Amino acid sequence: MTRWAFVRGDAVRLSRAGLTMPDDDTTRALLFGDMPDSSLLTLEGEGAWLPCPDGTGETWCYDGKGFIAPPDQAPRLMNGTEFLALFTPAEVAALWASGPEFMVAALRVASQNLVNLDSPDLRGLLALAVARNALSPGRLERVAQGLSPA
Repeated sequence: MTRWAFVRGDAVRLSRAGLTMPDDDTTRALLFGDMPDSSLLTLEGEGAWLPCPDGTGETWCYDGKGFIAPPDQAPRLMNGTEFLALFTPAEVAALWASGPEFMVAALRVASQNLVNLDSPDLRGLLALAVARNALSPGRLERVAQGLSPA
């Protein structure tokens, strides 16, 4: 018996134990339930089934390298609202004034409502904010750790 995880991005959407990888019909039923015409819905872009090492469960995450990582190695994800609350009003104003990259990033955070604190893109964006004097180096570290301004 193998545990299979259905992975999209770096998140495990569901898992299932079985002798073989679930087929497309089973996957559609698990993802879409009794949604009308779910048999017509495509699975493209929804994710992929991966075999899990022994002892894994639904709280594990895919690390992008072909295996399921335990929670202590999983990406540190934060709600977008909580992430934006890491910044003081003065820092928010300085970030917006320092360039369009930050406006685009803020809109992305608002739309996705999820921030990976371990993202190299986020680290680069915060380093750019420091280079443009919109954020101090000390604040960069606190934000990267998910700590509030206080």
